[in-house]
Amino acid sequence: MAVTHNFTIEQGSDFAIQFIFQDVNGNNVDLTQGVVAFRFQGNDSTTVQSFLSTDAAPAGLPNRYVTANNAGQIDIQFPAQFTKDLTFATATYELDFQPELDNQTQVSNTIISKGTIGLIAKAFNTFVAGGSTESEEDGSASDNIITGSSVDGDQCASSCLILDSDSIVYRASGIPILDNQDNYSATEFIDNLRPIQKIEVGINGLKHNSPQDLTFLLDPPTGNTVLLSSNSKISNYDETNTANKFNFVFTDRAPATQFIQDVPNNGMCQIQDKTSITKYSSHTLEPSFNHLYGVTNTGVYKLYINDNDPIGTGIIDNWELIITYSGIPISATPTPTATVTPTLTPTISLTPSVTPTNTITPTLTPTPTISVTPTISVTPTLTPTSGLAPTPTPEPTPTTSECP
Repeated sequence: MAVTHNFTIEQGSDFAIQFIFQDVNGNNVDLTQGVVAFRFQGNDSTTVQSFLSTDAAPAGLPNRYVTANNAGQIDIQFPAQFTKDLTFATATYELDFQPELDNQTQVSNTIISKGTIGLIAKAFNTFVAGGSTESEEDGSASDNIITGSSVDGDQCASSCLILDSDSIVYRASGIPILDNQDNYSATEFIDNLRPIQKIEVGINGLKHNSPQDLTFLLDPPTGNTVLLSSNSKISNYDETNTANKFNFVFTDRAPATQFIQDVPNNGMCQIQDKTSITKYSSHTLEPSFNHLYGVTNTGVYKLYINDNDPIGTGIIDNWELIITYSGIPISATPTPTATVTPTLTPTISLTPSVTPTNTITPTLTPTPTISVTPTISVTPTLTPTSGLAPTPTPEPTPTTSECP
């Protein structure tokens, strides 16, 4: 029985997923003795795209889209050049294995896994990699997003930094720098769900006749605002040259002691901690990007450039938020094992569900207690005694005297 496993593909990113196929006894199946097929159909198309383990590797790529070995392992890999052209919102897929049989007229097929593929669409309509810029729709040049390394002398992300494969540059519009105002521009909504490993901020085309009056702050979607620089003279910037435009990037890749006052054109500088300055003491500002690392942070990022002095105005052509994401392999998703061993052991329990209990609780009518306390009244009747008989007075006894 096939397992159901749903997963997502991020448009414009490399994709990889791994399956392990086992038989009912838990033994890995030798997949070299047959063909593994991965097929999917998007909800926006009637075309079924099919990829076999016996296909040759695509031109310019080291591996086939689908590979399988004798230990039951199936690897499906699509490079960013392939995923950037996907347009479906959802797709259904099946992963099948058809073994080689001695009798070629006999067909055996096992569905290993099936389910739904979701597509995480990019927020921008451009894809730039390997030093080239191309539009996904028409091939025209555009510069809203850059992945990988790029060479463009007018943009700091390319002229200041060498980007790795997990870096994405989000480019925002220019900022007119007016006196005593909250001058800012924002990126588009960033919905990348991978944890952030590094953040850098590039300033492109700075032109101002008093750059030491400027304060640069990055306001992330979640978390405290970062104070990038405040009232620091840029020694290598010539404000007397009206045609001069200056590019630089705030990054911890810069030498440890190189700050904005020493940064060269198209150079890098560290963030100098000025959060203890009196005018910022009532604000919760961070002197680095560290509190934004190791977590996802989706939403809109804003760069503020405040001019704290009424002398002079200026502009930047644009600015860039360079985010390097942690490369979390999609194969880290629990690997589905296509081993389904149903255990059909019905247990019938004949326990009567109703046990009648005839409990009769008689109601006893109270028996009245008759308490009879006999009163025995004895009234003696005295018979009157008529009188007391007189006590007889003894008569004198006569004395007899003999005469001589």
